[in-house]
Amino acid sequence: MCTSQASRLFDSTEIAICKVLDAAVNSTDGAMNVTADDCLKTLATHLPLAKIVNISKLILKEDIQEAVQEAKASLVLKMMTRVFENLEADELSPVNDDLAPCAIQAYGSPSSSVRKTAVYCLVAMVNKLGMKTMEPHLQHLSSGKLNLVQVYVNRAM
Repeated sequence: MCTSQASRLFDSTEIAICKVLDAAVNSTDGAMNVTADDCLKTLATHLPLAKIVNISKLILKEDIQEAVQEAKASLVLKMMTRVFENLEADELSPVNDDLAPCAIQAYGSPSSSVRKTAVYCLVAMVNKLGMKTMEPHLQHLSSGKLNLVQVYVNRAM
């Protein structure tokens, strides 16, 4: 349904993403997390980008201290990474100023899993949009964090 009938979810994009996130967070089954992750990545590339950006910003701007929020943040960052890997740069440039600060904020999370997925998301952003476009956002990072992003960008090339 996520791919062949995605247009049916256009009007309820935010609800669909929240339901998938809730299913993943409330489940103790590890397979559910994998399935939810795959579903979110598919939805992110098949549903309206503006709605994906809005729900991602809302979720990532919440306090990332709780374990439930950490899991949601990781899944949303993975979804954002897929968006930046699969869409064209001209589509992503207008939303970069909305999403990059969220990824930068998540990179400062106390949770190592959130920080790791934030790094991958930032690397996808740099790879798609270029270092010059991302420079205003990356300048807020400490030198150690910036070096780590640059190492992963170089490896990806």
